[in-house]
Amino acid sequence: MKIMGTPRTKDKGGMIRYFELVADVRDAGLTMRRAEWNYGLAFAASYAATTTTQELDTTLQLWREMEKEHNLSGNDVTFNVLFDAASKAGNFVLAEMIYDEMESRGIEFNRYHHVSLIHFFGLKMDADGLRAAYKEMVDAGEMIDTVALNCVIAGLLRCGEEDAAEHTYDRMKEGNALAPDMPQRDYM
Repeated sequence: MKIMGTPRTKDKGGMIRYFELVADVRDAGLTMRRAEWNYGLAFAASYAATTTTQELDTTLQLWREMEKEHNLSGNDVTFNVLFDAASKAGNFVLAEMIYDEMESRGIEFNRYHHVSLIHFFGLKMDADGLRAAYKEMVDAGEMIDTVALNCVIAGLLRCGEEDAAEHTYDRMKEGNALAPDMPQRDYM
């Protein structure tokens, strides 16, 4: 299950093979662990290049089955996948409901959730929310790396704040003394 759940590329064929394996496990009367359900959720949410309502619905159905039929409560990974899928599908109301459910269950936010929250506000084109999410990540003591900063830059660009994105990029370059100098733009 672990090998099939972590393929080299995520495509429709890999997802179908994984879900066939899930069906075989269920038919054999075996139980799946939370991690295996999370692989399925991640597959359902992200096998396509863009997340649509179809992928979101499939992900939510799997989550319901996991929690209602198999009595396995979601963990931080589960909720991060759900939140990310709802955000990418453009269903911001559902994403906020998932966020609230995560808080009500007392699930701790980790680095991945903070980055997803920054991405959420970028997709929502809410620059102030993006900045607040970034500040929350910094205040939580999470590692701020290229992935997090690229997410901030992409969100700022999506919000139409090119100057702020460029300033963030310049600060990012200044913070890395080992980075090579950018080539001159005159090509001479």
